Amino acid sequence: MQQADRRTSYGMLSSLRVFWAGPSYKSIYNQYERPPYPIKVDKPNYKDVLGEFRFSDGFMGLTIYGTGTLTSFYISKFYPMVGQRLLVFHAVRHMFATVAVGLMFSIPYRRLTGFWDNGLRWKKPENRLNKFDYTSEFERGTVFKHCKMSTK
Repeated sequence: MQQADRRTSYGMLSSLRVFWAGPSYKSIYNQYERPPYPIKVDKPNYKDVLGEFRFSDGFMGLTIYGTGTLTSFYISKFYPMVGQRLLVFHAVRHMFATVAVGLMFSIPYRRLTGFWDNGLRWKKPENRLNKFDYTSEFERGTVFKHCKMSTK
């Protein structure tokens, strides 16, 4: 699988890379690991997703829809009756349109949450987040701060 780099973040075909390039070599992340790219919005709403929409997302959607139209025409031409042709043509084209619209909204969402190449890079290259020790913080605020055993 091809790795994403900074040069390919803003091209016209950058969203179409969903078919041949993954955002990282990993597919499952631990709760203490950060996403491969910096997070723009932690929990984006529809306004944020529509604001992140790029030309490449629209180009990807139109490419998938156009491919679906040609594919549905080719598949439907083997049926003898016009009603069968229309049914198959519209069903296949609708499936491609659904996939196109789904990807047109999921790629900007993943870009905002840091799981797709958004053009930003982490300043520190390590992939782990710093854990916060809640127990020690709690003990410092109570009477138990005097009772803590030394583990050194």
